[in-house]
Amino acid sequence: MANSAQMINKKTEGETQAEKRKDRLHYVDNLRVYLTCLVILHHLAMTYSGTPGWYYMETTKDAVTTLLLSVFLVVNQIYFMGFFFFISGYFTPGSYERKGAGTFLKERLLRLGIPLLAFDLLLDPLTKYIGDGLPQPFQRFFSEYLLNFSGLARGPLWFVDVLLAFALAYVIWRKLKRNGEAAKQVTRPFPSVQAIALFVIGLAIVTFLTRIDRSIDVSKFGIVNFLLPLSMYPISAQYISLFVLGIMAHRYNWLATLPEKADKICLWVLLGSTTLLLIAFMTLNEKTAVYLQGGWHWQAFAWDLWECTFCVTMCIGLLVLFRRYCNTAGKLATWLSSNAYAVYVLHALIIVSLSYGLRGLNVYPLLKFVLVGIIALPLCFGISHLVRKLPLASKIL
Repeated sequence: MANSAQMINKKTEGETQAEKRKDRLHYVDNLRVYLTCLVILHHLAMTYSGTPGWYYMETTKDAVTTLLLSVFLVVNQIYFMGFFFFISGYFTPGSYERKGAGTFLKERLLRLGIPLLAFDLLLDPLTKYIGDGLPQPFQRFFSEYLLNFSGLARGPLWFVDVLLAFALAYVIWRKLKRNGEAAKQVTRPFPSVQAIALFVIGLAIVTFLTRIDRSIDVSKFGIVNFLLPLSMYPISAQYISLFVLGIMAHRYNWLATLPEKADKICLWVLLGSTTLLLIAFMTLNEKTAVYLQGGWHWQAFAWDLWECTFCVTMCIGLLVLFRRYCNTAGKLATWLSSNAYAVYVLHALIIVSLSYGLRGLNVYPLLKFVLVGIIALPLCFGISHLVRKLPLASKIL
């Protein structure tokens, strides 16, 4: 009888796991892998375009490299971190429901808090030390880098820090609800074009208002000096709103009702809005280009409106495309997905070490970006896979 009961339990567990695999949104897992790879290439583009703000940079005087990599950086910055927040928001309610407030918070503190501490106390100082050219003597690493603790959220793990704050805010919000009642999932139609347009306009207005009093010295940004600084602003309104939209998308099961033709609509919106933006740019000259940096200028609002339009349409379009073409979970896809978070945490140290090690490679800078990127992507995933084999690491990363 005992053996029969065990067999039944194992069968039930197997069926439950099979159902979870069947219900899992594999295309969203694959989207996270895509965005993680984009983060790696984004920071490599900063390395080889000479853009300030990264641990290690190689100066270049090649105008083509500067232009292409700068445009690549601008486009990425506008949407990819916001998309991360949307995906994180989407999975937050389900995790909360399965685990409860206490376990949910403990798990968030474990998976987010420990990597934050490890990065700030060790990985960030080591990455800076390598990026600064391994200054001698080695004792400087301990005196000027390792012991220079000044708080969390340095480097790319600012995202993890903000995500931890959002998780805490979500728990507080759920506790403030009457009787802490669960947000039951119901299926509703995906938001209409009109509703999406209103959201984009509202987000653009908030973004415009938050940038009015900001000023940036654009002289160091080269031929795209009026574009790149804009994309480097902390886009807090976008991050908060997309995290909330992710929660709503789970609540109303929007991913299931996302229209199949939405990608075509997004493409036409992108083309139309970009054309209008280029027309607006034609009104600028060297003297009035500064209007894009903020202030009560219609050109600044035009940029903000295009930026928000680009972000939302890219997120929707990629969701449709990945659902249509990348909704599979083979061995490679599963392996990549399981290591994606570890890659995000560790990639800065890996690619800075790689870039510094290849600093003597004298090739065309754009080609060097491509070559190092080809090496960096599998290297980051491979090293992260090995790190996750360490005791307890797989539970955290």
